[in-house]
Amino acid sequence: MKHFAIGDGNKRITSEDRYFADRESDDTTVIWDPDHADFPIRVSVLTIVPKDKGETEVGYWRIIEKAGEKRVQQRAKGKKALYSYKEPDMSGEDILHFHEVGIGNSICIFSITVAKAEESSSAFLQVHADLSEMIQSLVQRDEEEQYYCELLVCESEKIEGAVQSLLRGEVSDNSLATLQGHLDRALEAGDADLASQVGLVFGEVMRNEVSSFSWIGLTDDYGTSRALALGDSGILIFPEDMILKRFEKGERLDLVRFSSDTLDTVEDLYRKYQQEAAAGGRQS
Repeated sequence: MKHFAIGDGNKRITSEDRYFADRESDDTTVIWDPDHADFPIRVSVLTIVPKDKGETEVGYWRIIEKAGEKRVQQRAKGKKALYSYKEPDMSGEDILHFHEVGIGNSICIFSITVAKAEESSSAFLQVHADLSEMIQSLVQRDEEEQYYCELLVCESEKIEGAVQSLLRGEVSDNSLATLQGHLDRALEAGDADLASQVGLVFGEVMRNEVSSFSWIGLTDDYGTSRALALGDSGILIFPEDMILKRFEKGERLDLVRFSSDTLDTVEDLYRKYQQEAAAGGRQS
């Protein structure tokens, strides 16, 4: 299963592995199954500023009100309220399916557009059923909580673009030496964008070294950062942030040594993880 952040990143949904997601605008995320790309799911998140700072469920209650205004059945479960409806588009040829969900102080609007002739097709019905599961999985991040999500397509493309730009598209044994030159130039020129690219490519070099690493997005109270996760161990490193933090201090890094030290630290953490897992298994 995959987790995708939506809206401001403080809400996420879970989907089947076959789905991908990308940002259409600041408020709207598009989610699609490549085998059924004619039926993309769009989700827009609207955040309501409450009159009373103590209010935490304005979106929830607004959905219940809107369902009453539209005279459609609303469903409330846990911390979410939902109602669904459909209507023809302006051309009259397509049908717009809407599902509006109130959670906390936000309203999440999920929609799918389908041609009238395809509304009963197996492909559309599958996507619509998948959407229902996604809506059920919708959660909102609590204060001080961390959660991880898949990278959006645009974020993966940014990493690929950095590798193409700095390493001509290929990670090799000489990559760190090449990156060192780029990082030195970034420091000399005060080029934060180049330093950020170096951080992303440094992460790709690390991922090439350790096959269990995979890119994720981690969201917490400070925002969302790109990270490398070591399988399901909970061990994370933040290559881009690691490079930028030192760049901002004007610190010159020896990337070969920095890579070696980082991998040593990861190895130590993983050894402790295995020991704790083994101890937990014996206790159970």
